[in-house]
Amino acid sequence: MLAVMPRYFPSLACFLLTGLLLTSSASPELRAQAVQNPDVLVAAHDWPGLAAMLQSSSHEAPEGRFYRGLLLEHEGQFEASRAELTPLLAELAQGSDRRREALARMALAEDAARLFDSKAAGEEFAAVRQCCAAVLTEVERTRAESGAAIYPLLAGTPAMTLEKTAGLSVPLGRTGSGLREATVYVDGHASRWLFAPAAPLAVLSHAQAKTIGLKTLGAVPITGRGDKPMAAEVAVIPQLRFGGALFRTVPVLLCSDEALPDGVDGVLPLPLLAMLGTITATDDDHLRVRDTGIPADGAALFEEDGQLLAETTDGMLFAIDPVKLTSALSPRLKPAAGAKDGNLTLHFGPVEADFLQLGFSKNESPTSFAGTLGDDALDQLAGYSFDFHAMRFTVQVHPQ
Repeated sequence: MLAVMPRYFPSLACFLLTGLLLTSSASPELRAQAVQNPDVLVAAHDWPGLAAMLQSSSHEAPEGRFYRGLLLEHEGQFEASRAELTPLLAELAQGSDRRREALARMALAEDAARLFDSKAAGEEFAAVRQCCAAVLTEVERTRAESGAAIYPLLAGTPAMTLEKTAGLSVPLGRTGSGLREATVYVDGHASRWLFAPAAPLAVLSHAQAKTIGLKTLGAVPITGRGDKPMAAEVAVIPQLRFGGALFRTVPVLLCSDEALPDGVDGVLPLPLLAMLGTITATDDDHLRVRDTGIPADGAALFEEDGQLLAETTDGMLFAIDPVKLTSALSPRLKPAAGAKDGNLTLHFGPVEADFLQLGFSKNESPTSFAGTLGDDALDQLAGYSFDFHAMRFTVQVHPQ
């Protein structure tokens, strides 16, 4: 059985399989200690710190190629990551450092998955389980198990494609709990999909799949809360229309209706949204797609285990998660002026954004990342944008 980690909703096990919780990142203190130690930065998920170190230091191949390959995967440069890491695999496999081999294979598996090379993704996820199971974290083990089960079923499926109109703007609705949702047409059938820009795989309810007559490729056993077995299946949606965007050959995980929140029929994930390029969610509940990127002085954006991470101007790393109803700030932010009351001022590029009455995590670890900005924080903005080509994040604030 595939283990699933609880994250958003108590019954959301099927959705959880497609997006795992980031548990830690580097504090400023740890980053200062690790500035010359890339292994510490990698272990702490400090991709901005690793990027700064690689830019300012001289790292010869293959050592430099290894760290650059890991970084490039988290920066969304999947072809470049593959080019750096693939030539290193034979030497890593012959060496004694299983942890380093595991990191390389996990990155290559994620590269392949995002490039719709399902055969290679399945092979790498299976390989990392075989060679390196003893050194995987719980999050990595869960992801490897799910990937090794899902992607072989998709092998031979053509890569997903997109046709879109210029100046695309799609109205968004709200679920019963207030999360953003969109109307998506699956082979011509209207359905409600949760806006989940960090989820790695599309999800559709069994009921909708049955209505549409979607053929399944195979079953994937998963385990939900309390080790309760749950049924999931893998399928491919021939056509999915989202406003003026038409996606073809969309991989999807089929789950029970109870596994999805607020009665939605599906989950609109990162691979689909990233193909659109630059998307902006606005406070008038629209999702707008730009034909050009956002300004380069926005915050650096990284992908990490089912999370999208943005680095503020002062070096703090936040998960940007509109599927999380309430924000969770690190307790180490409490000494900041106003932060003890949940009020926080952050700078994303040149833009200063004030957030009010955000919650704190119970995690007291000094090395935990700065926190998660959930729907309650994002709703205080005039809008926020992801540029998935340049991997930048920007915010728009209301006029004073």
